[in-house]
Amino acid sequence: MGQDNYYDELLSTIKNLIAQGQYQNAQEKIKDELAMPYVPNLVEKELKTLAKVITSQIKYDKDLDNPWTPAKITAVLTQPLLSVDEFLMVVPILQAQNLRNFLPIITELLVNPAIADPIKVRVLFLLQEQEITTPIKVVKKKMTFTTTPDKLKWTYDDDNHQTMIKLFDEIVYNDNPSLYHLCLNLLEAYYLYRFPDSLATLEIPVLTIAIITQANKMLGVDYAYQQLASRFGVNPQLVADHVSVLSQIDF
Repeated sequence: MGQDNYYDELLSTIKNLIAQGQYQNAQEKIKDELAMPYVPNLVEKELKTLAKVITSQIKYDKDLDNPWTPAKITAVLTQPLLSVDEFLMVVPILQAQNLRNFLPIITELLVNPAIADPIKVRVLFLLQEQEITTPIKVVKKKMTFTTTPDKLKWTYDDDNHQTMIKLFDEIVYNDNPSLYHLCLNLLEAYYLYRFPDSLATLEIPVLTIAIITQANKMLGVDYAYQQLASRFGVNPQLVADHVSVLSQIDF
């Protein structure tokens, strides 16, 4: 079994155990793997995230008699260092709430420089789902803008996105499925980073190569992107510049 397949199957097994409520077995597998002399950085990060999910789920199961009250939701949204992983775990809870009742807190969250950009963009689309018409100010690392959530458009499924998916299919998927999925995650992270700006068609070749390069880098591989840049007629320096941006994006 190849190394990539081993880790894919391990993570799949742990996720299935969590879904079945077999938290102790899942925790033991995570503990055993993290005790190994070598674990790829990306796998280590996901294992630690799954460990947090288990801890939260165990606590949630114990708190079944203590549902998500407004005070509890407020406590989560006002955490000084709310992480992307923590936020994603409470998204289903937020979707079930009337977020109009939390607009003052959400408004503060969206201008808080300590909150990661992906959280802010995802919050905006939670507001869009509930057709919130109140103008909202958003302060991201590289820009500040005001928008009305009910009029938001998510460009992630536009033609440019589909073109890049096809390129990843062609260049990456058959050789390395794990790398392929990491490329897709980086692509989504980049869209969140760029929002509300959309992706220009001319950026597709450069960004595709940069994402493949950064994904390899995250897996500890020094990827020689010059040949691919030559194939697409892309300036290698532009690729290097985009890789630098990708390395700084909240992910």
